[in-house]
Amino acid sequence: MPRLLSRLRVVGREALNGLALHAENLRQRAHSFKRIPKDNSRAIHTLLMSRDAYLKPIIRCANSIWFHSPRSVICIWVDPERRSLLESSLNRFHRRDRLQISDIPLPQREWQRNKLEIIIAKMEQNDLFTDADIIWNSSPPISEKPLLFVDEYELGRRTITRWCLKRLKFNPDDGWRMLNTSVVTLGEKSKNQKLMRSAIVLYEKIRNCKPDSNLGLDDLVWIRRMSEQLALSLCIKAAGDYLLLKDSDSYMDGGLAESYYLGAINGFD
Repeated sequence: MPRLLSRLRVVGREALNGLALHAENLRQRAHSFKRIPKDNSRAIHTLLMSRDAYLKPIIRCANSIWFHSPRSVICIWVDPERRSLLESSLNRFHRRDRLQISDIPLPQREWQRNKLEIIIAKMEQNDLFTDADIIWNSSPPISEKPLLFVDEYELGRRTITRWCLKRLKFNPDDGWRMLNTSVVTLGEKSKNQKLMRSAIVLYEKIRNCKPDSNLGLDDLVWIRRMSEQLALSLCIKAAGDYLLLKDSDSYMDGGLAESYYLGAINGFD
């Protein structure tokens, strides 16, 4: 009996979540019928690569943006393997006239390098990058200064990242921060060639780190998974002032943008 009750509670929660998602979609769809002027638009970029599982989150992310910011153009950077999947799902996007599909810059490289390339080389000053698994509860902000999702922790206070800082010739006691790049806009730094070059150089150094007596191969797997985040965190901090979208973050916390951490929860590399 306890097991049956537990299962019924799970089924009930799933049913309620399904109804809530359906109601949210209907509300957003109705809102999308409103006519809007096509001027003063900005581009919001996201990435569909490596896994089909990111398609549904991208659709939900895009529709949540258009509900609050209907003039925005959503630019989806997609790899060749997922282009047909995306194109077959266009009717699920509420403002298809505000949707742009682009080929990813480096189809043979890892998703982290492509995300970095989009942020530092493909975005204009007012553009913004958002991970697929972000839900927007308000209009994505425009910022003159670089803006990131949230500040996570001090890099020098953790063994793995302290080791990484030393390898990269950064003083681990200088207050370097791990900045969450689920949301990024570079603002006035979007054409900063020094920042762009530094980000790529650091990224490649991080990807090419080798294990030693102080850090094993399993730790390097984590470092490489976070390589674009580490590279951007260091470069943006070195470039000067930056802003944060949120003071703190937790799973689906109801903030102006909330994440359900699809990759982290499912262990996607």
